[in-house]
Amino acid sequence: MTTIYVDNIAPNLQSKVSAPNLALPSGSVVQVVKTTNQTETVLSSTATYVDITNMSLSITPKQTNSNFLITWNLQNVYFKNSASGCSFRIVKDGTALFTPNTNYSNYANTNGWHWSVGYTHYDISTHSTLTSITFKLQGRLYATSTLVDVNDASAFLDTMIIQEIAG
Repeated sequence: MTTIYVDNIAPNLQSKVSAPNLALPSGSVVQVVKTTNQTETVLSSTATYVDITNMSLSITPKQTNSNFLITWNLQNVYFKNSASGCSFRIVKDGTALFTPNTNYSNYANTNGWHWSVGYTHYDISTHSTLTSITFKLQGRLYATSTLVDVNDASAFLDTMIIQEIAG
């Protein structure tokens, strides 16, 4: 086997440098996609989860053995009345990765609470194809008598970031 040592690789005649068979070490970040949201979502159901506005991302894996690190932050969740609560979950291509056992993983027992809510979810499922995958953030109410707004008055910046991690 021959080893080549170089200090610099530059494209020739304005072409692109490519390494189609390059394999990154396990745990390396392969790619990152991001979305932001400044639109209010009113949680309206205790029976079903509803999509959080603009908190959906699609990513096409570059490797078939990748995992995905999903990080999301809601800068403002407004619990408008006492005994207000809600839960959130990540859905991948229509299937929930995890659904909380209760619908009040976030709860306030006082009127007018504003919270920042953020989580990280690591998807370790195997992907056998290099087709697009869609991740969505969804939420639902604790009780029908509660009022909860995500990004109240559309005045805040929510984020969702997906990192493809080499397996």
